[in-house]
Amino acid sequence: MPQPATFAERLHMIVGDRGVAAFSRKSGISESAIRKYLKEGTQPSLDNLITIASTAGVSIDWLALGGTHGRLLKHVGAEGPEGDERFIIPATPSSVGDDYARQIEAESATVPVLSVKLAPDGPMSGEVVITCESSLPRDWLLTADVTPETSFLVEVQGDAMSPMLEEGDLVLGELEDRVERGVYAASLDGYLRVAHFFRRGDVIVMKDEYEEREVQDDPSFRLIGRVRRRLTGLRS
Repeated sequence: MPQPATFAERLHMIVGDRGVAAFSRKSGISESAIRKYLKEGTQPSLDNLITIASTAGVSIDWLALGGTHGRLLKHVGAEGPEGDERFIIPATPSSVGDDYARQIEAESATVPVLSVKLAPDGPMSGEVVITCESSLPRDWLLTADVTPETSFLVEVQGDAMSPMLEEGDLVLGELEDRVERGVYAASLDGYLRVAHFFRRGDVIVMKDEYEEREVQDDPSFRLIGRVRRRLTGLRS
């Protein structure tokens, strides 16, 4: 089978049987824009490129460049067969313009996708682990008020932050060790939690749609960092 050599061909492979309308709803990008990318070969803006890549679970460099940039969102140290990795597609030369290629490739940063797994040292204890890696443009991270070297991605679990954040949403954050007031990612009760956190005096409080609780002295609590931007879902 011929491998996708252009951005439009790679986008067509991603949209697949879901169709333009379904992919538009999932990504939040208009149907007209997606059809333009597919039919006219128009290159998306950087924000839309990032959104398309995160919706499909592929890396930005592969989506934009193809060629030897066949690096997709790849599980790192994950249990299970290699077939569990997403969209492992042989690469072919890309026809994307040199300027666009340099914009994506030269200024990219590797960003870990974090999760929490139960740790063996006690009940309800969670260990923060890297499950995937992706790459995002450094300039774009800075516009999102995130330092590239301390950036991370996490996938929202559950509906406790709906409608602000839905299950499966991918959010961008920055590692921090102090809570002010805002949305943060944390390990709590052995699970990844994305919720509102704030201080009540010297006490750290977590609040979502289902509960409000003090976590300052909870031995299972470990702050990961502040959420800066919602991207979109990894899951189809």
